[in-house]
Amino acid sequence: MGSGSFTTGDFINNRYQVIDRLGAGAMGTVYLVEDLVRVNKKVALKVLKSETLDDSEIWSKGEYEALTRLRHPNLAKVHDFGRVMSSDDYYIVSEYIRGQDLFTATRNLTEDELHDVIAQICRALEYIHTQGYVHFDIKPDNILVTFDRSIGTEESSKVMWSADSPQGSEVGSGPPRVKLIDFGLAEQLSGTFDFAIKGTLNYVAPEIIQGRNPDKRADLYSFGVTLYQLLTTKLPFVGDDGSMVSRERTNWREDLRRSLSNQPQYMAEILVRLLEDRPDRRFSSAREIIQALNAGAGRHYQIETAETQVSYLYCSRLVGRRSELNRLKEEAEAIYQAPLQAPFGGKDGDRDRGGDTSVVSRLLRDERRRRPPLFLISGEIGIGKSRLFEEFSHFLKMREIPVHVGNSYETAHDPYQPFREIIEQLALSIGLESDVFLKHAAAVGRLCPKLRSGPAEDEDESGFRPDKERLYFIDSLATFIVEAAAARPCVINLNNLHWMDDASAELLAQLVKAVGNADAQLPCELPLMLTSTMRSDESLPEGLRNILKELREDQRIHEIILRRFNRAQIAELIHHMLSVEEIPRGFLDRLEERTSGNPLFIVEILKVLQEEGIIAREGDSWKIRQGTDLQRVEMPQGIEAILLRRVKVLDPERRGILQWMAVYDKPMSIKLIGRMPGREMAGLRRALTELENRGMTMKVIDGGKPLYTISQPKLREIVYEDLNENKRRELHGDLAEALSAEFVGHEDEILEDLANHYQNSDRAGKALEYTIRAGDALRKIFAHKRAIDHYRHALRQIEGSKTHFATWFETHEKIGDIATISGDYEAAQASYEMLLDVDDLDELERRDRARILRKKGKLDEIQGDYAKALRGYKEAGEILKDAEDVEDKSENVRVHSSLAWVHVCLGQYEKAMKISADALRFAEELDEQSEHAMIFSTIGSANFFRGHYDQAIEFHTRALEIRERMENAPEIIISLNNLGEAYMASGEYMEALKHFNQACSAAEEIGDAFGRAMGLHRLAEVHLRLGDNDEANRFLNDSLKLSRDYRMRFLTTRNYLLRGRLHKNQDQLSKAEADLFRALGVFARQGSRLNVAECLLEVAEIHALRGDYDQALNLIQEATGNAVGLNVAILEARARLLACRVEREAGLAEPADLLDRLRMVGRVLDGTKNTELLAAVELEYAEIHVQGRNLDEARTSYRAAEDYLREVVDRLPHKYRDSYLALHHITGSPSGEAKVEVREVGSEAQPIVPGIISGTKTAVVRKQLSEGTREVSSQERELLRIATLLQDLGQGANVRSMLPKVLNCMIQGSGSEAGALLIRRSDEVRILGAFNRRGEPVRNIGDLVCLEALELAWDSNDPILAPRVVDEPRIAEFEALYKNDISSLAVLPLKVDSSHRAAVYLINPDADQLSQPMGGPILLSYQNLVSLLLPRVVGERPSAVR
Repeated sequence: MGSGSFTTGDFINNRYQVIDRLGAGAMGTVYLVEDLVRVNKKVALKVLKSETLDDSEIWSKGEYEALTRLRHPNLAKVHDFGRVMSSDDYYIVSEYIRGQDLFTATRNLTEDELHDVIAQICRALEYIHTQGYVHFDIKPDNILVTFDRSIGTEESSKVMWSADSPQGSEVGSGPPRVKLIDFGLAEQLSGTFDFAIKGTLNYVAPEIIQGRNPDKRADLYSFGVTLYQLLTTKLPFVGDDGSMVSRERTNWREDLRRSLSNQPQYMAEILVRLLEDRPDRRFSSAREIIQALNAGAGRHYQIETAETQVSYLYCSRLVGRRSELNRLKEEAEAIYQAPLQAPFGGKDGDRDRGGDTSVVSRLLRDERRRRPPLFLISGEIGIGKSRLFEEFSHFLKMREIPVHVGNSYETAHDPYQPFREIIEQLALSIGLESDVFLKHAAAVGRLCPKLRSGPAEDEDESGFRPDKERLYFIDSLATFIVEAAAARPCVINLNNLHWMDDASAELLAQLVKAVGNADAQLPCELPLMLTSTMRSDESLPEGLRNILKELREDQRIHEIILRRFNRAQIAELIHHMLSVEEIPRGFLDRLEERTSGNPLFIVEILKVLQEEGIIAREGDSWKIRQGTDLQRVEMPQGIEAILLRRVKVLDPERRGILQWMAVYDKPMSIKLIGRMPGREMAGLRRALTELENRGMTMKVIDGGKPLYTISQPKLREIVYEDLNENKRRELHGDLAEALSAEFVGHEDEILEDLANHYQNSDRAGKALEYTIRAGDALRKIFAHKRAIDHYRHALRQIEGSKTHFATWFETHEKIGDIATISGDYEAAQASYEMLLDVDDLDELERRDRARILRKKGKLDEIQGDYAKALRGYKEAGEILKDAEDVEDKSENVRVHSSLAWVHVCLGQYEKAMKISADALRFAEELDEQSEHAMIFSTIGSANFFRGHYDQAIEFHTRALEIRERMENAPEIIISLNNLGEAYMASGEYMEALKHFNQACSAAEEIGDAFGRAMGLHRLAEVHLRLGDNDEANRFLNDSLKLSRDYRMRFLTTRNYLLRGRLHKNQDQLSKAEADLFRALGVFARQGSRLNVAECLLEVAEIHALRGDYDQALNLIQEATGNAVGLNVAILEARARLLACRVEREAGLAEPADLLDRLRMVGRVLDGTKNTELLAAVELEYAEIHVQGRNLDEARTSYRAAEDYLREVVDRLPHKYRDSYLALHHITGSPSGEAKVEVREVGSEAQPIVPGIISGTKTAVVRKQLSEGTREVSSQERELLRIATLLQDLGQGANVRSMLPKVLNCMIQGSGSEAGALLIRRSDEVRILGAFNRRGEPVRNIGDLVCLEALELAWDSNDPILAPRVVDEPRIAEFEALYKNDISSLAVLPLKVDSSHRAAVYLINPDADQLSQPMGGPILLSYQNLVSLLLPRVVGERPSAVR
């Protein structure tokens, strides 16, 4: 709506609803509007219109700039400023002053009242002129007069009172109060003047019309015209026909005196002087007008009152904080670059988010993404945090960036208090019909009752599990704030962070993470600046302290620490406050000593001096009381003494108002203040104004609503502590009653306040009622700690009372439920046990006892005490065995479902399925509900752990179907993940991927962070099993980030376990071990035997890879015990299979013994369908047969393994086949089919590790290594292996199998990452064999071979043994080594025959081993052994190095 025209009922910027049009003028239209942030609160909104955007912007910003810089009792106050959406018009929201224009209001005033009005106008003009401003539009319409009762419930802007006005009331009998309004033309003059004419023509000073530069005396001329009009009802220098009368043609002074003949002569002379055409003949200041009035009338109207003098002590200039302000401005310029260049006034605030796509811009954007999301302004009390942010806020407002502020309070710890305020403002900013709001309406409405479109949802309707629901709630609120800011850029400020409640602190942490995530994902930076102020001298709650510590460690906070003023800054502050050039040195010394440079202390001392009359304003500056030596004035020591001294001089009425405010400790409406016992509304506003002018209270604007509060927390503390206990309790009770009356019909909005005040009052009955209600309300918004505090307070009131037994029981149960969800198991246990210990069983229905037994059983189950859980569930089942009514039957089904799950956890699967069948029988008479799905899910899980995957899939599918019919989205996601896991275990990877992807999509759609994190975890595991490490790593990182951000401890630990497996597959054994041990420690503390066993097996594999077989076997034995105890067949089979492999590799058992043990593994797997595990068993059979030289049996086992794995490969798309085959050490045939190679022939022979010695020699060598009084060195071990290998060769061992065995021994004995046997004929170099340190074949190793180093070794026939490549002169210049990250190298040349040369090429051997005295000779011994073997296999055709 571009014309600036609105009608009743219209909304302006989604926040202000038009009630009435109050008036219109050349520059705009004024409306009475309701601020929707604060229901029923009226403010005045002026829409400024202009021929061009530039003029409208200049006028509106000029008025806002002036009114925010000027603070005086006789000036209107401005609240808000901005651009009307979808328009070029600007608006200003200001005080709603229910008064009359000056002309109307003065018709019936007495002479004294008129003189008082004139004096007030002059004080206002004197103040703005002293501050450097000229109004330029003084006229009756811009001066309002109010009387105590005609101001209305709230003060505000240019509003004309009449009997017909909305909310009108009779004019009271109090003294008139003047408000000077409409500063649209006001300007701070600097010697130049940009406009030919400013103001309303008949009131404009002659010098402006003549094109001369005006000054403050132009306002005095306009005031003269206004005053003349009041006294005569006519305008000066205007004829009867309305034409202008020239001064030159008349004796205008005498004409004026004649027209004022009915007025006192002094008044006529004042007017003549005001209306002089030359400025130098007028009064030089407004204060001179009051002096002339006093002299003529013989009265004494104060030049400045105590109230107006304090206005001059406000320093509009920001002193000592320019650098800090500039840092904030620079950050805002970076974040809001688009809004600052092109304001967001387009449709719905849309912006072009594409931005500049140049390389430089992208680099700058990438740099900005690393900005810390939270800007923290910290410092001690009174250091200037609020003043700095006030100046920054002004900067933002002038650039049309909305600022939303949320406050925390010292004594009121309402959960989410600051965020509730912010979210209400954001919601109205983007609109309650916007997609962003509707998406998050459930969570936002739960927190902010005012924003609900209907009754609150039942807390169980979401379908989320109770332990996860709080997570989703907080995430939805954080996401709403981020998405709202993306739609409408803004700044959020959390004021008084040091008093933030625990729930808000948790939301803050989530919001900071959400902002960081949005920065990383959006094409440009999120247009949200998150700021906060915090006292550094205040002890922080533990939760907030830990969150800030974590954010600082992660560099997510940019902290601006404010320091005390130095001497120069103290002098600058005093100079600007007192308008003095010379400050007595002694006074400055004492001020610095007393205040230590704290700005608040300095200001408060000056206020004390002003209130006590020691300093007073005279003319344009402050003067010392006559006869007072300012250097000897007694100054209070410390802020407490300063403030107490100021409070003591107040009369009882004003001190009572401060006490009322101190008890509430929140901003109060004037209506609430007026509900003080014995307090009449008459005179209240004047008392508030006096306290405000003294700087003891302040008016704050909360969403456009003027509220009053004590200006300094320290002052509030002093006033509150000064109350005796009885008075304090009485006031708390009175305040609670006042709040109930104030919010009648809306008590749900203030339940926490009512509970707190009644608890601290002398009204016990009301305390119990509101304490329980507050606890229930807090429970619904997941403020668990505060809810428990209230419930415990209620219990203390009714402990031992028979009449309150039901309340006592329900409250203990609520505490137990909340404590279970929040992880406070000790508190939950205590509450449940107290309920179960009730002596009088008649008081307790059997259903109640069964329910508590079930809940306590769940608690025992969570803590791993399955035996206690079983006892509780069984007792509950016994109580309900004859259940007849529906509610008892439903509880019985829940009990049996829980009982079945515990048996699954204990590995008693048959029993679990039997109990589940019973539960289904009990549920037959009930409507289909979530319990049915849970039973099917339990049966599915029991079959899964047994390895019966087909049955697992069947029952999980049935559970899914029920949940889909019930549209229970969170439980659907659980079923999808369960099904995907069953498909993955059975080797049906594509089905697994399909279900996990569905789970992730559904979770993202409903905001289920846990379901999405679990789905991502499973996707990572599928890709890991497919050999696609890159995709596995991507999904794993996403899952790990979510699980960390949302404090999902179990899933985070599972992610560490999975990452350990990934690192192990990538040969990063140290990283793998670190992650696995991290997971193992957590699972061990939790008593999770299944997960402990998985970790142990992974760690055992790492020990085996390093050759530490004894430790590997110890770990495997422990894992096997867990698997057997839990009756998990698949896990047991894995453990036993790994034990066989390790013993084979270590030479600790004969092939016959190993075959017997492997047959036991087969029996364990009987009836299961784990294809890959069955293939692994057959592969191990083959390896054992190869070692025992039973090649026919080996071939048979290889073929069986191939058949198993072909089942999997045939179901895979081609893009996954190569990585899957490589992971399982399988080659692909030309047709793409899987082919297991028989590994006793060719260059890809079986990977043999050091220490594998066949036959009876195993015992001999191990005896040599283990006996004796000293430890055998690693060099001696290698020599023994070489001797054994030579002995095998002499006894006719298979040469083809011996060569890769020797190469593997060289690789692992030297600690190399990999090694190759290379052979050259003519100019062609080929690879005869290549392995990594784990004995696995390595493909494409030719890319890592430095041909220059190879040629050098062959040409010189000298081996290259380089512990550090860079230090070996012969190869230090070879660039290929550095390119491939080769830091150490060994090249051992071999001569085969006249036409062949060969070499052993070892990549990154252990530098320490090469440097040892025996390191080189050992490798040379291996070299000689290879020289013996090589001629016998040289006829094979190896692959070429390219």
